[in-house]
Amino acid sequence: MRPTIQINTILLIAFIYSLGVGKSIAQPESMGQTMPFFRGCSEVKKLDDKRECSNRALVNYLGAAIDYPEEARNERIEGTVYLSFVVDSLGKVGNVMVLRGIGGGCDELAVSILKEMPRWEPGIREGNPVSVKMNLPIQFALGKEGELEEQYRIIWENYADRPSLTKEEILNALNTPVSLLDEKGNNVVLSELTFLRTKKNKFKDASSSGQVTS
Repeated sequence: MRPTIQINTILLIAFIYSLGVGKSIAQPESMGQTMPFFRGCSEVKKLDDKRECSNRALVNYLGAAIDYPEEARNERIEGTVYLSFVVDSLGKVGNVMVLRGIGGGCDELAVSILKEMPRWEPGIREGNPVSVKMNLPIQFALGKEGELEEQYRIIWENYADRPSLTKEEILNALNTPVSLLDEKGNNVVLSELTFLRTKKNKFKDASSSGQVTS
């Protein structure tokens, strides 16, 4: 069985948007209004593609920022933290609130991550930027008790165990195979590999599908 590598500390379930804080639930984006977009998708023009890019960029951001709290891990606390926040007309995130929490440090962690978000591209109504209230559920889930997470090591050029690479290093390694090794040093097949690029709080990603082992 091929192992699956995934972010298992969070699950982006859904968004509920309210355009104009305290007003009615927003109508579809095709009705002359758009919801906020997470940074990193400004060059995408088609609305549906831009929304998909925004959701993916947000998931990548959360996945990189969130680490399971030690208290919750030790107490095996699992569940969903429901939060609300506002993206104002300048794209700033504020008014972060926990609607329903689970404790164990998960609530505080989720709040701090949202407060530290970079600016969004603000929502638009009738051509003008507006404040948008958003609800976001974040699910924290542990594996089965006694089940150990498999550890893997990525080898690319001479960049093993590096958390990030410069643009020059990436360009120099483009034609070099990528290897993924398990704890015993065996090669593992990658079905998809995604790179996340950050620059000035903007996020872009690129994916490669298929077998990409050496």
